[in-house]
Amino acid sequence: MKTKHKKLFFIGLTFLVSSCLLLSSIGINKLVRKKKINKEDKNNQHKKVVTIKIKGAVFYPGEYIVEHGSKFFNLLPRIKLKPNADITKIDNNLILEKDLTIFIPFSSKAKMKLKDIKKVDDLINIGIKKSIATKLFNLIKTRNWNIRWEDIEKVSGIGVKTMRILKEKIQL
Repeated sequence: MKTKHKKLFFIGLTFLVSSCLLLSSIGINKLVRKKKINKEDKNNQHKKVVTIKIKGAVFYPGEYIVEHGSKFFNLLPRIKLKPNADITKIDNNLILEKDLTIFIPFSSKAKMKLKDIKKVDDLINIGIKKSIATKLFNLIKTRNWNIRWEDIEKVSGIGVKTMRILKEKIQL
């Protein structure tokens, strides 16, 4: 009888010890997870972001999300400036602390090639009205970028002022 009691006592003791180990490991695991989550929340609170909208003489216009306090210079590789972009009036060390819209103008000295016009916005950005730019872009697209000044003059709505802007800023 004593051996039977010893076996039961040993089995009970083993069960009790293993249960305690299991419960303590689960409790420690939960505690460690809570600390990690709290630490990540604190890090995320310190990393604020701002939205910067880029327009104009860039290959990739649109909205960019950057860290609060980063510099405009760090955003340049992502937006990829066009060759005729004029960034002399934009501060490269501008610190981005709030949501902004930045327009990068085209250089008035350099002419844009006709084949570089891929969207209506490219014409709007050089100073052409939206309705005229849409008509002109449709003409350019239908003629497969093979167009002359005489063809452009025939588009309704294009007058002397628009032709002057086009001749100053576009190379056929």
